[in-house]
Amino acid sequence: MPNVNEIHYRNELRTVFREPMEHIAAKATPMIDSGSAVFLSQAPLVVVATTSEAGTDASPPGGPPGFLQVIDDGARLVFADLSGNNRLDSYENILAHAQVGILAMVPGAEETVRINGRASLSRDPELLKLTAIDSRNSPSLWMSTSASCTVGKRCDVRASGSRRRGLSAIRCPRAVS
Repeated sequence: MPNVNEIHYRNELRTVFREPMEHIAAKATPMIDSGSAVFLSQAPLVVVATTSEAGTDASPPGGPPGFLQVIDDGARLVFADLSGNNRLDSYENILAHAQVGILAMVPGAEETVRINGRASLSRDPELLKLTAIDSRNSPSLWMSTSASCTVGKRCDVRASGSRRRGLSAIRCPRAVS
């Protein structure tokens, strides 16, 4: 027996939630802007969300600040993923379904940067050199950001004991208060 309280259609959803304000709806951009690029250069952690017929995965690759590289005038984000448990769930999902979402976080910053787009895996020597961490070349994940890049003020991520040490300089200029 169907649950009459389940929401199945957008018009039903909009009876529960109002439409977003115009400036919120318009905050997605087709490229990574300079403010977001600065934020990404400081981010030691991202969550990469992928999906396939087999399921959904949210993996937290990380690295030192600067491991995320914005290239091609903001059209692509590229980074290497240091080997972890080698399950490769996200990579296998990308091979099956290239649409991904990334949430970048900086400890102490109130903003996050979300990027949605298509991802590919690469063995390109130039990308491997660009994304090497501590001289280790891992396969690079590169992603076209043609879908959207948004800055949001959604969560406060803090490293243990960090209390905003000088991180106000990486506030994104487009952040919505």
